[in-house]
Amino acid sequence: MVLVVAISAKADEYAKWSKWAKSNPDWVTNTKPFNIISNVYYVGTQGIAAYLIVGDQGHILIDGGMPQSAKQIADNIEKLGYQTSDVKYLLNTHAHFDHSGGLAELKHLTGAKLISSKQDAQWLENGLYPGRIDDAYASEPVTVDIRVSDNDSVVLGNLSLQARLTPGHSPGCTSWVFDVSHKGQNKTVIVFGGASVAGNKLAPQEQYPGIIRDYQDTFEKVKAWSADVYLSNHPFYFRLQSKRLKKEAGDEEAFIDEKEFSRAMKKFERDFYKRLKEQQSKEAK
Repeated sequence: MVLVVAISAKADEYAKWSKWAKSNPDWVTNTKPFNIISNVYYVGTQGIAAYLIVGDQGHILIDGGMPQSAKQIADNIEKLGYQTSDVKYLLNTHAHFDHSGGLAELKHLTGAKLISSKQDAQWLENGLYPGRIDDAYASEPVTVDIRVSDNDSVVLGNLSLQARLTPGHSPGCTSWVFDVSHKGQNKTVIVFGGASVAGNKLAPQEQYPGIIRDYQDTFEKVKAWSADVYLSNHPFYFRLQSKRLKKEAGDEEAFIDEKEFSRAMKKFERDFYKRLKEQQSKEAK
């Protein structure tokens, strides 16, 4: 009886997640994995990113996609010639179901430890969307093994990734920054955690206390940052498909653009203030 109930509950969950997949089919449509630059590989779906960072003492995987995408991501790692059992750390950009939903299964498939910001850890562990108490945007709860703060580093052999908190999109939204070697030169890569408003409420009641200030602080903070390679959790933010085609055509610098990160942050900021004004206007009415 317990087993039947458990299976039924899981089926109900997948039915809920399938509704999101139906309205955003690219979120769960698999795509062939490929090399972005140096030891950085794309292993996500067409619409939701996941990144494999290959190291000499094991690998690091950033984000887990939708709950139903975990097996796709694991298979993509294997297609590249790497073993899922060699993934030692799972990193998360933020506790939203479309990026954290597959983490529980990926922990099971890889045996890796999950690392997230302290601020988002509770939401990963209760499976809820930050700032909500209902399960409309819920995902499968997952245990966080290591909690990091701003500027903490995750080190694994020759890999060293720095956690930089960029809250707003979620309370503990985290961008991961690291260097790679490309043709004898160091290149800085940033996997940006996100700064869109998306489903967040800014007015009349904040999604979580201080969300507006968090967005504003993040936009101010990133003005001092630079990156040679800008990556994000949704491929369209950094034109992945067009760059991929260039890379496949032989352009080894397809993903290198020192000015793209700054341009992207300015757009996020403009969009934020537009959404804030819209929500405040609705409140006034």
